Amino acid sequence: MAEQFKDSASALASTFVPSKGEQWLSAQRKQGSAAFSGAAMPSRRIEQFKYNNFNDLLKQNISLAGASDQALVAELTAEIPGLNAHRFVFVDGVFQPELSSATDADVSATAFSTADDAQQAVISDLLGKLVPEGDRPFVALADSLLDDGVLLEVAAGADLQKPVQLLSVRTTTGVATPRLLVKIGDGARASVIEQYQCADGVQAFDSAVSELDLGANAELHHYRIALGNDSYTHIGTSVAHQGRDSRYRAYVINTGGAINRLDHVVDVRGSGSNSQMFGAYLARAKQQVDIHLCVEHAVPNCDSQETYRGMAAESGKAVFNGRIQIHKDAQKTDAQLSCRNLLLSNKAELNAKPELEIYADDVKCAHGATVGQLDPESIFYMRTRGLSEEKARALLSYGFINEVLLAMPLEPLADFLRTPMDAFFANQDNS
Repeated sequence: MAEQFKDSASALASTFVPSKGEQWLSAQRKQGSAAFSGAAMPSRRIEQFKYNNFNDLLKQNISLAGASDQALVAELTAEIPGLNAHRFVFVDGVFQPELSSATDADVSATAFSTADDAQQAVISDLLGKLVPEGDRPFVALADSLLDDGVLLEVAAGADLQKPVQLLSVRTTTGVATPRLLVKIGDGARASVIEQYQCADGVQAFDSAVSELDLGANAELHHYRIALGNDSYTHIGTSVAHQGRDSRYRAYVINTGGAINRLDHVVDVRGSGSNSQMFGAYLARAKQQVDIHLCVEHAVPNCDSQETYRGMAAESGKAVFNGRIQIHKDAQKTDAQLSCRNLLLSNKAELNAKPELEIYADDVKCAHGATVGQLDPESIFYMRTRGLSEEKARALLSYGFINEVLLAMPLEPLADFLRTPMDAFFANQDNS
């Protein structure tokens, strides 16, 4: 079964011709093809895939995304009310400059296919270099089918007043590999929204990779939103590399999906850095939603705080794996991880696995994970105030994850996300 997926993907990579005709990324494609050929396919015998079921995906023959449905493009690329942002759009894995907005002097977004010699040098220096080594079959697949991507550069010392939105939408079947490189200059401040969504009923598969490099004393607010549905498979990898005294703020929302998985790596390589991460993951029906977080503390005097909230309803499955590694030179590290989860049905499944791996002796670290259910007395109290049981359960559940939305400085984005949250809580069968 896994061989069917792997063989078809390998055959596709061997005959792949980039749509824009650029050949200077061929070395990256060859490297990805070789890594994919040697990679083990997802299996419950492999720790990182222990709680997942990839059987349906591995039965597929992989083909490239076809022609886009323009009516769906118009629907999915509608602007978020009140969000005044620089905007860059991928449709079925292909960058669309005509749907994207101009930027100011302090920020530039360049398609790989239109990069000049200097930009090609930046891309070659960063592309694939920030992703930690290891068995990452879907990163290798994305490399082997590397077509086009976006290099986002924020000038040193810039203080962007408008966020940058990178929107990737799917309107057709097949695989797409949207690719993002973000380089935040020394002392710069910016907000980046990385957003993925798919039209209902479209059997789409994304292998999306983003790499973010923060310079010394830089600050990045990174919003990563993946809005799935029963037919959409989204497997994402996001890696943030922190320079000295940098500040990284991440807000992750994963809702729905046949498979909706994020491998999120924060590589703390600069002393004095601070990172704060907030995340919510929600699964219902027969959806699988995962967040796999790894924070690597490699240098001294750094802090990290992680706050995650998960929910599984009906027959949904949610997984959180949060790993913090304190390397031997990372003295004076303060790392705190909190993961709380709600089971909304007897048929749902939640797997929460916090991990601490410490090789330094002068650190302050803690982690905790809980899995529980809604309090029957709270439901009863709200019903005595005139609410139906469905509404009472929805309000209590909403309050459980609202901490993540309230943490977002971009209020228009938080307001936009309340619509898919409302859809998640509506008409649930939690018997």
